Amino acid sequence: MSAGAPEAHRGLAGVVADTTAVSVIDEATGVLLYRGYPVPELAASCSFEEVAYLIWYGELPTTEQLEAFTAAERSERDVPRDLTDALAKLPLTCDPMDLLRTAVSYLGALEPRPPTTRFRWPKRACVPRSSASRRWSTATSTITASPPP
Repeated sequence: MSAGAPEAHRGLAGVVADTTAVSVIDEATGVLLYRGYPVPELAASCSFEEVAYLIWYGELPTTEQLEAFTAAERSERDVPRDLTDALAKLPLTCDPMDLLRTAVSYLGALEPRPPTTRFRWPKRACVPRSSASRRWSTATSTITASPPP
């Protein structure tokens, strides 16, 4: 048994859950960076698709890469009717993040996979037609959709 009580952290302050190359907070400025680019600058000068490409592939796309990525991503944006029906049953007071989390979980349940299958980030090519790219694209449509009448 330990002589002292375990250290307790409020929230996740001071706790490293994992490391990633995708995002980091610049400690000197307090600015969030995606792949080394300040998010405020990306928001001001890049499209959603350009930033999505940056997150997936680690670099901003060329014109040709962006066209191929956008076409592939948009082809996956259909929202399944089962999902819209399920989301319509949530209360109108539902927090948007709860709705998004529910939508992504529901999409995952629609595509069961063996427990040994692990997602692998795509190679530097157009987005693969994987469950991850479908969820990404469908989540985009879910976020931007108007609520049902």
